[in-house]
Amino acid sequence: MLILAVSFAVVAFVHYMAGAYLQKGYPYSTPFYRPDDRFPGAAESAGAGRHLFGDFYQMWSITKLDSPYDSADPLRASNYPPLVHFVLRPFTWLPYDVAAAVFLGLLAAAMVAIAYAVLPGQGSARVLAAVVLGALTYPFLFLVDRGNVDGFALVFVASALLLRQRWWFQRPVLLALAAAIKVYPAVYGALFIRDRQWRELAVWVATGAVVTVTALSVFENGPVEEALLFIDSLKSFAAQTGGTSSHFVQHTASLISMTNGYVGLGVLPDEARYVAAALSLAFAALLGAFIVFVRMKLWQASFLLATMATVCMSASYDYRLCFFIVPLLLLIRDESEVQWPARAFTVLFALVLVPKSLPIVYNDVSVGPFINPPLITMIAVLVMVAAWRARRTAAAREAVAASAVARPEPAAV
Repeated sequence: MLILAVSFAVVAFVHYMAGAYLQKGYPYSTPFYRPDDRFPGAAESAGAGRHLFGDFYQMWSITKLDSPYDSADPLRASNYPPLVHFVLRPFTWLPYDVAAAVFLGLLAAAMVAIAYAVLPGQGSARVLAAVVLGALTYPFLFLVDRGNVDGFALVFVASALLLRQRWWFQRPVLLALAAAIKVYPAVYGALFIRDRQWRELAVWVATGAVVTVTALSVFENGPVEEALLFIDSLKSFAAQTGGTSSHFVQHTASLISMTNGYVGLGVLPDEARYVAAALSLAFAALLGAFIVFVRMKLWQASFLLATMATVCMSASYDYRLCFFIVPLLLLIRDESEVQWPARAFTVLFALVLVPKSLPIVYNDVSVGPFINPPLITMIAVLVMVAAWRARRTAAAREAVAASAVARPEPAAV
């Protein structure tokens, strides 16, 4: 917690000095995105000042349409899953300022409450730790700054893995909702395969299918046509992203984006992007196999799954680093009495969550996109090594115990 609190204070001070006293603009004035970012087409009267929490404003605006996917204007055609617009529909009944305040307030309150429920201790120290870990890490603040609906998926995943399960179907339903909100949390379905929980796996698949079809059914063109339009929108979005310009590299955390950054710098040839895509796919397959076939603790599996959802994807903006809050809280909860190596992993996990917004490497790109992917990959390898060693130690102990049971007692003299 100390690392997170100190880093937040230092970075905020440095950026404030750069903006207020040195008169430097973005990206020196803020660790987040452009303060004047506006969703194209936004009315001048919308939002407080010029900052509209752009991602939320875009989804809020599109959700007001009869169909979020049926638009000749690519800026008005959503590339988000249908459940996003189904959930956001009530927010469109409110003025935008109120809708944004309610959305962001509920998101912060939910994460602080989840952190408080998980953390040990009591009193003001526990409250302070819950606020810092739940709402003051860099990726969460970046998420709030963008107003991105990844916050829904984060709350669902955190609730599924951190809170006490009162019903057997609670975890699969929550993880299905997370996947239906942003797709990539589907990697968490590997937990049911790992634990051979076939009933839960079936509920997870069925819930995701039902909520998606239900959401598609409320749109203007019916579920089949809306699904086809959604797929076309995804193809259009994929064709527009992933370039080597600073716009597609800044505030990202994937191996592919990091490679694009090196290509943009002229350090690597353009062909390196295809190598990075192949390596990302291979690394994701390795992580998935390790999670399924190697026995490990939930915090270890959670970190590897978060790695799959960030480092191994083509586009992973910094707000997706929020998912590393979950294994950190699990580690604190489950290993609070262990000195080593749990303490070391706590520090490493915290390093993922601190801002890396300075210095600037080129254009608007900081060192963050070049540090986070290898840092996370290194930690993931260490987690796998620790899990493998623990597995071998447990197997050796079981073998010794079995040998002791099988060994006959010496005959009495």
